[in-house]
Amino acid sequence: MYSKPLKTFLLTKNNFCLKTIIQPPNRSSTDLHDDLLREINRVKELLDLYHSLPNNVGIISAQRLKIHLAHAEKALRDNDIIQMLQMYGILKECQ
Repeated sequence: MYSKPLKTFLLTKNNFCLKTIIQPPNRSSTDLHDDLLREINRVKELLDLYHSLPNNVGIISAQRLKIHLAHAEKALRDNDIIQMLQMYGILKECQ
């Protein structure tokens, strides 16, 4: 009925946990790399929205988003799982 348990890492503010998840066989697992790429693309669209605001009212938020995007892309480039998890959480909160 169920496939092998998957080990996943949960990142909290102060420490890590290892959590075992039983995943049904008909459900595909998502990949951190793909999820982070999706968030990067979403935040890039958000960045365009901030740049389109009149009178440069979104410039400070746009600069902050650029910094987050640079860190997320570096984490992907370096294949740094810890940083990828942190940046995924940060980008997920961007609005």
